[in-house]
Amino acid sequence: SNFTREGVPTFIRDLVREDKVHRFKNEEEIQGALGKKFLVPVEEVNASWRCRGVGKGDSARNNNVYLRLTPGTSSALQSIAKQFKQKVEDAGIAPEWNVRFTVNSLLRTEDPTDRTLAGYSSPDSPHLVGMGFDISTIRFDLVYKPDNTFVMFGAEDRKQTSVHDSIVTTLNHLLIQVLLDMHEKEKIILTYEPGRVHYHITSKMP
Repeated sequence: SNFTREGVPTFIRDLVREDKVHRFKNEEEIQGALGKKFLVPVEEVNASWRCRGVGKGDSARNNNVYLRLTPGTSSALQSIAKQFKQKVEDAGIAPEWNVRFTVNSLLRTEDPTDRTLAGYSSPDSPHLVGMGFDISTIRFDLVYKPDNTFVMFGAEDRKQTSVHDSIVTTLNHLLIQVLLDMHEKEKIILTYEPGRVHYHITSKMP
């Protein structure tokens, strides 16, 4: 992982110390006044992304309490979505289809009993202050615009392996182009976690 090399822990600690963000201890803090001060809501599903397993226990269901980010981080997510959409359109996807990516994680808390840490988060994780989110490398939705029905391309969808792999590889290639460009322009910090099937993104703005 390049999490430490990219300076993420120091970056988050400095923001906490300067009171620009708050490290959330538990679910009650999110729902209280501090949450209203530092966080904005994130859509669970829209034309650009679908959240899956946010604030999860062991299921793919989302816990609405955790569908939140800092304003700057929310803007970063929206910017990624806008640029990814343009990449897909430029690649010549049929106009009646829309593509959205999957967001696996947003806000978490320090309290491991709410099952949002899953035993692998750093105590200085940007997730704890609402400045981090994960985008899946293996799950995308193809949405049919006329009626908004969609086809899920994910880890369990292995009936047509060659077709599945080709589509996911192509979409992943377009997505990483967007993420690398934003990383190079210092809009986000893109880090990798060995053994995880997602991109870990830290916003540069709280």
